Amino acid sequence: MRVSKKSGKFEEMGFQMAPMIDVVFLLLIFFMCASTFHDLESKEGIDLPIADKSKTEETTEGRMVVNVDGAGMITFQNYTYTPEQLGKQISEILEKQEIASVLIRGDKDTDHKHVMKIMELCAQKGIWKVWFATYKEEGNK
Repeated sequence: MRVSKKSGKFEEMGFQMAPMIDVVFLLLIFFMCASTFHDLESKEGIDLPIADKSKTEETTEGRMVVNVDGAGMITFQNYTYTPEQLGKQISEILEKQEIASVLIRGDKDTDHKHVMKIMELCAQKGIWKVWFATYKEEGNK
């Protein structure tokens, strides 16, 4: 309750919906942006191989995603790297935080030697959990 300045009588205060609607829209925008950042790790144009026994990784915490396209170009966090540059980038990240696992998203047409370079880098840096992204069935693309 509040006192009116003009009449000196008590008036009932109403519930304001506008601030509540603003908060709901801000939360909606926040979660839409947060889900977009997760998709940014996946590079467009990579045709993953199909594996019958593929399974979903339980946790994505501390996971690093590396993309290798059909020409062998290595992409990490939307930047293209040579294997040597990627090794330096991994070292810088390891100084700041622990990398629990690496997910390699290799195109089905890429040469195995490009994927092996990334696996060797992980082994040199002490990262032993390496995952490979695949499709479970042909229709999941």
